Amino acid sequence: MKVNLVFSGGEMRGGYVGGFLLQFTDNFYHKLPELNIYAVSASVATSLYFLNFGEYKKDKYEEWKGYTQNIWLNELSKERGWLRNGRFSLDVDSVIKVFKMYPFNEENIYNSKHTLIFPIYNVTWFRIDYFSNKKIPGTKWMGDYDIYEVVRAAISAPVVYDKFVKLGKSEYCDPGVIEHFVIPGNGLPTIYVPQNNQTPRLSLQSFFFYLRAIFSEHALLNIVFGLSSYNQSHLYKKVGRLVKSKKAIHLEQIKKLSGGNGFDLTEKELERNFNIGMKTFEENKENIEKYLGL
Repeated sequence: MKVNLVFSGGEMRGGYVGGFLLQFTDNFYHKLPELNIYAVSASVATSLYFLNFGEYKKDKYEEWKGYTQNIWLNELSKERGWLRNGRFSLDVDSVIKVFKMYPFNEENIYNSKHTLIFPIYNVTWFRIDYFSNKKIPGTKWMGDYDIYEVVRAAISAPVVYDKFVKLGKSEYCDPGVIEHFVIPGNGLPTIYVPQNNQTPRLSLQSFFFYLRAIFSEHALLNIVFGLSSYNQSHLYKKVGRLVKSKKAIHLEQIKKLSGGNGFDLTEKELERNFNIGMKTFEENKENIEKYLGL
């Protein structure tokens, strides 16, 4: 059986995805031999670390668990990125330094039996481009680029990090305000695991971009961000329709995650998000088994 696993963006909440993936892997690995993982922004790096360790073995699982926890709990909690020079900011460069301290195993990532697909916004051409660890028609293969620059582009939130990342001939940034999560069109069973539901704040976020367009040199880009942000509510409505028709299930966090709009979480807050991810899987395990017929 092949299954779609869809993770949303969500600032520094990637640890939630790590906790969920740990439990999902330990329980379902042999029942679900192949996964299509769709990730956005913070979920991308966490998913790549999932692909790092190749075939599932108990000792490898424990190694991966320690590796993932150390990145999300210990290292990233040291990186302060909330207020810098009087403005909201995310120190993407420091985050990438952490990832380089715990390097991606590119051979395992590209040879993995699992497929990772994720969007990055092409600022040059005003469109979403999809990247993958596999050579798939309609996507860009990560192997053609520096893997850390791809991740940098994926997490370069335009609200708090105004540097666009050059990949090939185009500049890119985090697509979260354009596409908060991906809706697969392959007809496979799909599990949606959003890190947060942005619907209540979409209108406010949209207004912020329109206001920003007045003062920014990237006026047209901010207008596009504003329009796309407002239109994101249709994603949640579409998922609702898919759930009603039993084509998907939607798993909400058992508790509200720490972070809000923040990029400056403490180790305690990061650990809390990680544990919520693990417990969210445990409390939904029977629902997942029933939905997938396991």
